[in-house]
Amino acid sequence: MPSFLNKVFGRKTSDDRDQAKPFQDSNDNGLLDGKYEAVSPLNFTAPIITSLSKAQTGKDHAGFSLFRPKSRFVSPHSSFKRTENLPQLSLHLPSLKDNAESLELGVFEVDPESQRILDDSVIGAKLLNPLEALILVRACAQTITERGLETLGIMHPHWHSASPDIQRKLISLFIHSLAPKSRITTLSPTPAAAISAFEAELEYTRSPHDVAAVLRWGLRHLVLENNSFGKDVSAPEWAWYKSFFNAEKGASYPPKSFTELLLPQLPQAHIELLLATVDIISALASHAEANSISGSKLSKFLGLWLLTATRTEQTDNWTTFYARWERAGRTLEHLFLARIREESFNSRLPTRLQELVKHYPYSRGSCGVEEDLLPHPRFSTRSCSVLFVRIEVLLSESAPQPKPSPVRLLLDAFNLSSEGETFEHVELWNALKTTATEIASTSSVAGAQDGPQFGRVFVDETIHLLASTSRNASSPIMSPTLEVASPVPRRSSPFNKILDRSKDKAAHGNDNGNGATSPVSTVSSPIISDWTQFSTSGFGETSAVTPLAATLLDADKDVEVTVPLVSPKSSKRWGRSRSGQRSANSCETSTKEPAVLSTKLASVHMTQVDEAFIDFWSDAIADPITENWPSFVICGLKPLPANEAVSWLIVEQTYVRLQPSQPRPTSPERRGRTSPRPSFRSDISGTFAATRKRLSFFSGASKTSLTVKKV
Repeated sequence: MPSFLNKVFGRKTSDDRDQAKPFQDSNDNGLLDGKYEAVSPLNFTAPIITSLSKAQTGKDHAGFSLFRPKSRFVSPHSSFKRTENLPQLSLHLPSLKDNAESLELGVFEVDPESQRILDDSVIGAKLLNPLEALILVRACAQTITERGLETLGIMHPHWHSASPDIQRKLISLFIHSLAPKSRITTLSPTPAAAISAFEAELEYTRSPHDVAAVLRWGLRHLVLENNSFGKDVSAPEWAWYKSFFNAEKGASYPPKSFTELLLPQLPQAHIELLLATVDIISALASHAEANSISGSKLSKFLGLWLLTATRTEQTDNWTTFYARWERAGRTLEHLFLARIREESFNSRLPTRLQELVKHYPYSRGSCGVEEDLLPHPRFSTRSCSVLFVRIEVLLSESAPQPKPSPVRLLLDAFNLSSEGETFEHVELWNALKTTATEIASTSSVAGAQDGPQFGRVFVDETIHLLASTSRNASSPIMSPTLEVASPVPRRSSPFNKILDRSKDKAAHGNDNGNGATSPVSTVSSPIISDWTQFSTSGFGETSAVTPLAATLLDADKDVEVTVPLVSPKSSKRWGRSRSGQRSANSCETSTKEPAVLSTKLASVHMTQVDEAFIDFWSDAIADPITENWPSFVICGLKPLPANEAVSWLIVEQTYVRLQPSQPRPTSPERRGRTSPRPSFRSDISGTFAATRKRLSFFSGASKTSLTVKKV
């Protein structure tokens, strides 16, 4: 039958059976339910899927157009439905080819110079102009205002929770932010990035004491414009304040005297810095009960740094320097009170601040009005009784004036004899030296140090401050004189570990024979035989006690000491070189005039010192900016068994030049316990004379014996 008839009557041909067989087999196997579609793999791209599906369909299903592969990709016509302009990300990054001033840094790298911690010498030598100091004061004042107004001891120097490392990092970041040409990086394209790094570090600083220390550092390193706080450069230093004081007094102290009478006499940069400083003083003074810092004390604390251009002179001593500090402090205190009084008329202030200016200008009840200074307010700082000791050093004509460290100054004062002195309070000074130099009955061990033990007379805060200044000095003095003495031994502390390391270094340095340092001895406690003493001694560190096995041997009989032999040739050669070196040194010593001719005790008396000056000195003594200050040291005293109660000691060292017409002292006193070295030439002549006599004696004796034999 023809094929077209079969299609008409519905009969299947052989070709149709062959085409329908695969579908019947698939249905019979149950793998697919009904018709299936050709699904393309998902890991291929769209053009490849389309070409493969068309080729496979044309090959396998030629002539059968009912089943076509379906594509899961959107047709190309759908991409033209949205014609929005989306922002494009540029991948062009700055490089050395595009900008020669950029750095060779990666995309996500930071400039290492902007994060580098500066040395103490760089930080100590950095000076700030009024605008730079204003940036620092405002940044630190904002942080203190946010989370430090009620912090105890916020302005106390060397607080126990403060960290010198964190302060050094903050100051370093601030100095980097002041660079005139900050380096350009991919993450810091503008110089403002360095300022952001400083502000971020300041924000996340844990202790507000570190922020307050950085603020005080900025004011210490301030340099005023034209070396004057006022506008008139040719006028004297305090002319601007005298003009304000007289104008305010002549106008019967008007309410707006601060704005109308004072500010017109100051340059704009100094006005902004003064307002920023007075504002932070007012904020802290309003919480004085919590932070233990009053407005008057903080004003006197910062007065010398903020208002004066000449902070010290070459001819200054303790008296002139303290007078300059007191005048600057009381001047800033007057400006602080005048500012609060003006604000009290404009807005309501805290009750504590209102009480400060309630009796302004404090003329009622004052014993005497000082010239050009406001009388002492009712709520001002206190004065402390201080034992003042002055040492006078006589220098030669051409010798430079030395700058001893505080520890060296104290050692010279305590080792100086005061016998025969008739000062009023010399007995109190002798009692203080006796307490520091006496050896306790429990420490009578061979090798105990004879020098003064400062831990017996000074408080722990003074000991820690002296130790820090000694480590920062060019020739540090770390000895048992700086150990903290306490009745009960305590566990090891970082301070004791520093002392132990310093002692080890000093011991190794003495082994070389080149150092001229004094031997350091460790005070060890003996074996305790009393039960009461043992029960109250505590669990301190084990002291260096002689081993028990060493006590069983006799040092003279059982221990053999071997002395190494030295060849005569080498000893002769070394002897010649040493003798030649000694002769050369003796010639130089004989021709060179000693710098210090004599040292004597010049004065011992009691005086009154403001409590703010003690904190002022303690905060600045470790700063190199105080290099030109007079030589003095302030120490807190422990209670002494004396009739007169005194809590502070000040030791000053003054220098006097030997005049050409002044006779030289016949018996110069050497500092400490050193004695003048004898001349080597006299020793040589005496040795040769004695040798010549011995040789002549033996030669005469030999001749006599020969004569007797001949007879």
